[in-house]
Amino acid sequence: MDSSFFLTPRLKAEAAVFGSTSTDLEGAERAGHAAHGRLVYRRDAWRFQGHYRSLSDGFRSEAGYLPRRNFHHMWAKADYYHRSEGRWARFVSPGLWAGAYLDDGARLDEYEVGANTFWKTGSRMWVVPVLRYVGERVDGVVHETARATFRLGTDRTLHWL
Repeated sequence: MDSSFFLTPRLKAEAAVFGSTSTDLEGAERAGHAAHGRLVYRRDAWRFQGHYRSLSDGFRSEAGYLPRRNFHHMWAKADYYHRSEGRWARFVSPGLWAGAYLDDGARLDEYEVGANTFWKTGSRMWVVPVLRYVGERVDGVVHETARATFRLGTDRTLHWL
């Protein structure tokens, strides 16, 4: 079951709920559930969005491999939008986000804090630098790391000689 609708002209809500029943290789019956919710509030110059996902330990899917079960995932992001007719900054959109994975016992298994910006020039070139700080629990120990990525591209079709 899923739905998507506008609560107000600027506030959109999405929700989905799934259930599964299956028999494992040893003949044991399994039942589980999954859920997804999302709220997005958008104005001309900014956007705020929040997501929630949950997947029980007993949930199975024939649609593909599920690398993680028995979790609650929460994520929020705020974006700002700047638009201009300038040659070097036609569209600039910095954003900040934070997210966390909790198990069914509310223990923090993983978290992430990040920042990015989408920058598009008048020549249709774009750049997306991303900085992330990630922590993940492995065998009871939290390992933390900082990560950076940089993407560069164009909206134009390139013709090679």
